[in-house]
Amino acid sequence: MTKRLLALIPLSLMAVALTACQPRMRSMGAVVEPAPIVHRTSADGNNSEMQVDVTGFYAGSNETENVDNVRALGGTASFTYRLGGKASFLFFNASMAGYYGKLNFACTEEDCEDPDDSYYNNYKKWLLSKDGRERYDFVNIQERLLIGMDFNLGRYVILGIAAGAQAFQGGGEYDDMRENLARDTVDVVWGSDDSHVTLSSPLVRNADERYGYGALASAWVGTRFGDQGQYGNLTLELSMYFTGFISMWTNSWKFTYAHPSGFYGGVAWGSILNYTIYAGKSFVF
Repeated sequence: MTKRLLALIPLSLMAVALTACQPRMRSMGAVVEPAPIVHRTSADGNNSEMQVDVTGFYAGSNETENVDNVRALGGTASFTYRLGGKASFLFFNASMAGYYGKLNFACTEEDCEDPDDSYYNNYKKWLLSKDGRERYDFVNIQERLLIGMDFNLGRYVILGIAAGAQAFQGGGEYDDMRENLARDTVDVVWGSDDSHVTLSSPLVRNADERYGYGALASAWVGTRFGDQGQYGNLTLELSMYFTGFISMWTNSWKFTYAHPSGFYGGVAWGSILNYTIYAGKSFVF
């Protein structure tokens, strides 16, 4: 019996370690870069070319990753070099994005509904405080490098893949506050009398630092309208950002229409920033 009890001790400690944890907080920069991958205007184009894309976007989300009422504005600048001849399907891309937004802290995880979970109860109490009700700003910068293959299957079908790396750097009041809430000793203000309370354990778990990097992979399929795409093209693109553990990977689906004049626009939905509306212009040299 004693041996059985001793064997159960590490299992019990492991169960506590897996279940008793603070609400997870993510960086607003740990998302797939908002701008889409833009393709050749014509299906029969096989000359080497350089392309600059400039994009503006609006993004947001509600009740996700323990934040709410997330709203952001930003833009991206992208440079693409496409090879010519038999290697015309190959391209290299470098881009940078920057955006500014505001949000509210929230409690959106399943454990928020557990009345016996002290970690989440303390966090929910903080949400009712003056600081917990405030709206916080954030700013993020992203850099992306890709190498890809973009194929024209006949006159009407676009198919391709790309892989590379993406990095982000963040700042603002949101990052300041989530770092404060993740400290070993947290000073908070609770109650109508603004009394100060010191907690000996973090209120939240910071899943991302202010900066990070990871691998990025994209795949897309699309169609051209008219002979050689004279009326534009429409593509569906899926991108995955592999940052941190598998539970932290983020994704983005982009649905983009591009006109032969170089103007394009579309919508995206995915992780952290759940929806994005974007529009831009391509310049080919």
